[in-house]
Amino acid sequence: MEDPHHQNLIEKSLKGDSRAQHRLFHLYVKAMYNTVLRIVPEVNEAEDVVQEGFIKAFTKLEQFKNTSTFGAWLKRIMVNTALNSIKKYSPEFTDLEVLAENVAEADDDWTGTMPNPAEINAEVKKLPKGCRVVFTLHLLEGYEQKEVAEMLNISTSTVKTQYRRARLLLKERLNAQGYEG
Repeated sequence: MEDPHHQNLIEKSLKGDSRAQHRLFHLYVKAMYNTVLRIVPEVNEAEDVVQEGFIKAFTKLEQFKNTSTFGAWLKRIMVNTALNSIKKYSPEFTDLEVLAENVAEADDDWTGTMPNPAEINAEVKKLPKGCRVVFTLHLLEGYEQKEVAEMLNISTSTVKTQYRRARLLLKERLNAQGYEG
């Protein structure tokens, strides 16, 4: 159930009330920016994507049907806008199944000292675009692998392979920094 205050702002925004739109923007901009920044790690481009996403949301506000929260609906718009933005640069989604068969299984349990979130985030940003996007959408944004495959127009096996590659690269890079896992 949507917060009554938010619902009131949504209704006013539908009627063209720019102050209500401004308030909605400020309620959600930080969370949406953080979501976009995990997909589009370049700050200037992430800011542009957020702005474009909000413009899309406000021009399509009548399509919001309260079947989910406004935040979830807005997040989906932001993710799609971010994906469209990175498609300009053609992230490579290579099917790495042959390579993956030759790579040792990564531990599912991290046994050593945990790096702090800033260090993890910095390493996620350094991942190759294809596996960074898959990793972000699946693990950080919570989309199922099948949904990620549909969003990116790639196979589920490619999603699994890219996700696995991201995990292996992150573990390898964090181990190189002295974090044993």
